Amino acid sequence: MTAPANPGLQGALEGIQAIRERWQKATPGPWGWRGHVGHDQDPMTEIRLTSLRNGNFVMDFQCVERTGYAQPRFQSLGPGMCIMAPARSFAQHEVHYRTHINGINHPDAEAIAAAPEDVRVLLETLDLLKQSLEAQSAYDRMKNSMVTAESLVQAPMFHLYHKGTMQQAFTLLGLPVPSWLN
Repeated sequence: MTAPANPGLQGALEGIQAIRERWQKATPGPWGWRGHVGHDQDPMTEIRLTSLRNGNFVMDFQCVERTGYAQPRFQSLGPGMCIMAPARSFAQHEVHYRTHINGINHPDAEAIAAAPEDVRVLLETLDLLKQSLEAQSAYDRMKNSMVTAESLVQAPMFHLYHKGTMQQAFTLLGLPVPSWLN
């Protein structure tokens, strides 16, 4: 008999699959900020997010005329494309007749936007896996140390085992509580 599967772990594993699919569409990593920043007298600055694996640009910025704002740009989609396109060309509008957007339809932009949630899901999954391993280990120790119910009840060491703790252990592991513990 094995310890039961953790239902929360199944949901976490599905979340990991979504993360895997999202990042497979993005520019291969690792990523890093590269470029150059001019010295005091040289105002020229060019900073971009780049794939450290293949040198492809992930994102850079372009000044929007007469506004003082910088707009992100992403690599144009398509095989062998290395032209940077303004993020506005990938914008998803909330409503077609308004200017507000609710996302950028580009794999790299989606990966960047999802990164905090992806990290949260991965950390929670690690916690669930750790709890699952600890439960499996506790189950294995309990299974290996138990003797038949009849001899346990008759043995003087039975009093060392707290009845409520044993019931909780069986319940937490999703196992039926033996009748001799009721």
